[in-house]
Amino acid sequence: MHSPLIIQLKSSNELSSECLEASLWKRIHCYTLLVSSEIGKTILREFPDLGSKVELRDVEVGREELSQVIEEIIGACTRKSGDQVRVALVAPFFLLKQDRILEEIPGRFPSVESLDIFAKNYTVQDVKIKQCKALLNLAYCYLSQLEREVIEACPFLGRRDGIYVVDLFFIPEKYRLNIRRAEEILNECLRRWVRRVEEISKIS
Repeated sequence: MHSPLIIQLKSSNELSSECLEASLWKRIHCYTLLVSSEIGKTILREFPDLGSKVELRDVEVGREELSQVIEEIIGACTRKSGDQVRVALVAPFFLLKQDRILEEIPGRFPSVESLDIFAKNYTVQDVKIKQCKALLNLAYCYLSQLEREVIEACPFLGRRDGIYVVDLFFIPEKYRLNIRRAEEILNECLRRWVRRVEEISKIS
């Protein structure tokens, strides 16, 4: 099954160089980054090998409805593959909420088996996180390729309004209440989690 992955980026700092790991690319089809034209140029300058692996889609958030852009990408991917697809979308929580993607997308594409939506900046505890986007985007790349049961069992994930968000519950409360400290712990956990998943992927 093809698994299109779509990530909205506000800056090149939200992209990790580890995203270029070879084993990840074997499993992702139709990888699209939604960026402004200026950010797109910066990304290609900082990650010159990325251009051959992803499509950079010039999107001005606020001027274009995200749901419409997603529909166009899904349509192109399904026409190309001709198979059932499982789509994963990563974007800021409130952008996903205001654009009504959960209401707009499902049902329009019979070839879309499922749509997994991940927020890169919000938590079950209803707080915003800002310093974890690069590693979260990378973790979501891996999660989007795993079975739904594995995603649901992920220790650092929960849901808010049908959107996957970070669950900080695994961090002791005395550290969790300090959001900067919680972000540091989350980043270290994400880094170790990604490293372990990558090790397992190479073995299999």
